[in-house]
Amino acid sequence: MASQAKRTTGTVTSVRWEALDPGVGAHCRRVAALAVEVAVRLRLSEALQYWVEQTALWHHYPVTLFELDTLDRLMKDLGSNGYWSRNKSNPALPDLPDEVKRCLRAMQAPARQDQPSTVAQVVEVANLFVEKMELLPLEYRTVEQMIDELRALSEDDLFRADVIMAAASLPRARRDDLLEIVYRLPVFPTVALRALDPASDDHIGAAQLYELATSDKSLASSLVQVANSSLYSPPKAIASIRQAIAYIGLKASRKVLTASVLRPLFGTAKTGEIWKHSLIMAQFCERLAVICGLVDPKEAFLAGLVHDVGRLAMEKMTGDAAAARERMLRQGCEPMFIEKILCRFDHADLGADILQRWNFPEAIVEAVRSHHQPEQRHSPFAALLYLGEYWTGAEEDLPSAARLALALERTRITVDQMESADGRNGLLDSLIRSV
Repeated sequence: MASQAKRTTGTVTSVRWEALDPGVGAHCRRVAALAVEVAVRLRLSEALQYWVEQTALWHHYPVTLFELDTLDRLMKDLGSNGYWSRNKSNPALPDLPDEVKRCLRAMQAPARQDQPSTVAQVVEVANLFVEKMELLPLEYRTVEQMIDELRALSEDDLFRADVIMAAASLPRARRDDLLEIVYRLPVFPTVALRALDPASDDHIGAAQLYELATSDKSLASSLVQVANSSLYSPPKAIASIRQAIAYIGLKASRKVLTASVLRPLFGTAKTGEIWKHSLIMAQFCERLAVICGLVDPKEAFLAGLVHDVGRLAMEKMTGDAAAARERMLRQGCEPMFIEKILCRFDHADLGADILQRWNFPEAIVEAVRSHHQPEQRHSPFAALLYLGEYWTGAEEDLPSAARLALALERTRITVDQMESADGRNGLLDSLIRSV
């Protein structure tokens, strides 16, 4: 019965919170996902896992149980609409099951060994951990530091040691194992590497581009496809590579081939959406670079194409960590949030390591490393990539008003300028539609 309820009721309650206050609803989803993983680690029964999830989904209801001022800054940064703090007691909210009410009350009582208290402890620990993660744009700390802070609380008898231990010992994915996966991907041929180098843009001629395009049928197909797209609308269908290069020009041909060279890395159906997002990012970031004048547009284009290469490895995660990742994704958690918990690093950091091994320009490597955390590097380039992620709606990381404001300031770009950059026809649009 509990398992069946878990498949239906959990989603309904979460959606209700989302409708009332999206920021708090998303926070409660994250807490629920992490709390269930802690419950699994503690080997709690499926019935107790269900009540852990339900209690976590409603752990900020009724809001009179909590000190609102302490969370105001955090919730505003996460996109709260203020509903939760305006409505200290709201009879319009649904009446919760008695078991959830007992668990919520247990969150206000000293730790005991009964079932409501066990559920409450798991939810409280998960909530504290999630709040520390959500505060990263404002108060940076590593995941290990967060765990040490939780351990200190258990030593003061504020939390049960077994619950803290379960949170600290969730399945882990090793960095070396994930890097090894990507290192086994196809090696770029020499001519392709020249096309990927932004510095070579002025030195690659029609002959070199023709050589690259004829080295692979998919490259030739992409070039001809773009030349025949609505963006160029040739009076007569273009059928050959030479015609395509001559018609759209060397710079456009180089961009198309640069994108197409990277396509095999994203060869599976699962990573196809990542590739589609990367094509969109490449065009958008290039336009932003032209607007702000602080980043080389050629480098911005290439960075947009490769900024999520670390996600290729994350998608190939195996074992208990992969199972935990899938469960948390189904709960609606953001990939970056999950990665930091299960890996202690994220796909941006991993992707930068991969690009470094592939001898990409240092400016691109470091921009990719910080493109979800622009506050960690005084770089307009990283901030520009952050704006690209924000504007394209990728939702890979937790929302942050503070990070958005910082990225706009560093790039000297306005929201109106971002909107204008998004509205133009793009060179790669036909490739995007074919993904």
